[in-house]
Amino acid sequence: MPQALTNTNISTTYKGVLHTNGTTIPPSGQEIVSDGVGAVSALSVGRLNQGATVSGALSATDVYAGQLRMPTVDNNIENQVVCRSAVPGVLVLKNIADLITGENAPNLTTGVYYNPKITVQDGVIINIESRPAVEMLATPQVLIPYTIYDPGVSPSPFIINWSTANSIPRPGYTVDARYAIITVKLAIRSNWRAFDATLSMDGEIIGSTIIATNITSEYKLLDENVYSYMNQLIVKLPAVSTVTSARPDSSFVYTSTIQADNENDLEKRGLNNHSVEVKLNGWIF
Repeated sequence: MPQALTNTNISTTYKGVLHTNGTTIPPSGQEIVSDGVGAVSALSVGRLNQGATVSGALSATDVYAGQLRMPTVDNNIENQVVCRSAVPGVLVLKNIADLITGENAPNLTTGVYYNPKITVQDGVIINIESRPAVEMLATPQVLIPYTIYDPGVSPSPFIINWSTANSIPRPGYTVDARYAIITVKLAIRSNWRAFDATLSMDGEIIGSTIIATNITSEYKLLDENVYSYMNQLIVKLPAVSTVTSARPDSSFVYTSTIQADNENDLEKRGLNNHSVEVKLNGWIF
């Protein structure tokens, strides 16, 4: 039972009297509090606005930090976080999932967003990537092999399966990639009047060359009367199917028109051979 010191002598009660070493509390800083026989307590105190320090654990039924009341109940659930409750100034422990999916949680729909690429899962941003990102292949891959065609011959469309073709490195990336970096090369042997060739991808022209009487500087002489056109291009890949999550094939269509002064002059017309080559150099995501 608590005992009052009323009508008792200090010689009887001094052992239990707490003091600051028998001196006044200093104007600044804190002083250790001891009992009457010199046993040091866990408490150090200072004057007004100088604070107090407890050595060891401090227990209280309610703890306030300014206007905030600290959590007072442990829900015995790991990884809970401190958050403001519905009562102003009262902090509680809650599961982070409750905060994300609660009434006041941010409305982030699961999915992938671009520029930059942000991946959201269950209302949480789980990954952020800088966009656009370019990945160049260490070794360019041949999509359309270099082939020499006879005069007037246009091959059937070349089909490129972006999703599963084993010849394309890291094929899983082609679902995520939005563009392909390719090199287009058109080469011709023109010993007679005129020649033109065109390469299209999914209906868009990606390479074209015309050889007439006057040869321009963009064509490089390979050997006698053999010229080539080569360019590196960024081409848009077909959109990924929302039903199958796969990317459709692309169709490369190569056409050529070869002319001679005399259609009956087979010898001269036969010197107008042509060729095409397409290589994959990298991806843009």
